[in-house]
Amino acid sequence: MAQLVQVAAPERRREVPSPERRRFLHFLTVGAGTAVRRPRALIQLSVALAALALAASSCGGGASNNAADAQFLSAVHAAAPDIGSYRTDTELVRIGHAACDGFSAHASYEQLADQLALHEGSNPLPSEDLGAVITSAVQTFCPQFDNQVS
Repeated sequence: MAQLVQVAAPERRREVPSPERRRFLHFLTVGAGTAVRRPRALIQLSVALAALALAASSCGGGASNNAADAQFLSAVHAAAPDIGSYRTDTELVRIGHAACDGFSAHASYEQLADQLALHEGSNPLPSEDLGAVITSAVQTFCPQFDNQVS
């Protein structure tokens, strides 16, 4: 009869990533920019963006919103003539309101731009066009944050 011999499994060693690899992994999880410095503002901004997306999909808006939206779209299309090839007017209005919500959540311009670019997914607006959207949104929808874009 053969004897059964128990063999211990080899101990698995956990590799410690290099500092460069850790910075890269950190970048993948939190993104670039100054978002790490103000996590509370980033969380508030994310909540505001999610709430805005939900509200935009469920409500129609009134006549005063239509006039402000038209003024906003006029300013955006004047500042970035090619933007129509990237986003519809409805999407631009949504992004514009999200920008104001971000400033209301005490996000800086850089944090807002980083977060909006991340929120846009795999097809973000070019940075010049995103800047035109944010600037036009502040001028039209939330002029109290004018000091953020100057």
